[in-house]
Amino acid sequence: MKLNIRIKWPNDIYHQSTKIGGVLCRAIYEEEAFKIVIGIGLNLDNQSPTICLNDVVQRVSKGARSDECVGGYSSADNRKITREGLIAKIFEHYEALERDLKSRGFSELKHEYIKYWMHDSMQLSVVDDQLGAPALVKIAGLTDAGLLLAVDQYGSVFELHPDGNSLDMMSGMIRKKI
Repeated sequence: MKLNIRIKWPNDIYHQSTKIGGVLCRAIYEEEAFKIVIGIGLNLDNQSPTICLNDVVQRVSKGARSDECVGGYSSADNRKITREGLIAKIFEHYEALERDLKSRGFSELKHEYIKYWMHDSMQLSVVDDQLGAPALVKIAGLTDAGLLLAVDQYGSVFELHPDGNSLDMMSGMIRKKI
């Protein structure tokens, strides 16, 4: 069953054009090692002002075959996804991804990330507030470090960093933060 959950680079979670969550990561280098803190926020039950994950599941489940499953429940079962069940699924998936990331690096996992993102061949304007003039770029993928890769009309390649840019996908613009 397809829920049409997508990623808006680098860390927002969307259903169609509505944000339903996000992921925040912070890396700290301390005692000759990196320590990573990860926070995940998902709108599981709050229907207002937009949409919640349980609404998405219910809408999709109505059109599903009886043998399809979402969040551990069959479409014939009208129970909602629980916080506990969702957390268990997230940690189960996270542990497998973490093992792969440690053993193979991000470059091997890019295809998994890109499979769920919203930016295939998207055209955006990159605005540098200091230069003033926007440059039209086409999203070309991700670098092996997870940065957004874009190419302008002249073939110049840009690596866009999540901490230095603001992506307003709905207006098709990336603005450089100052």
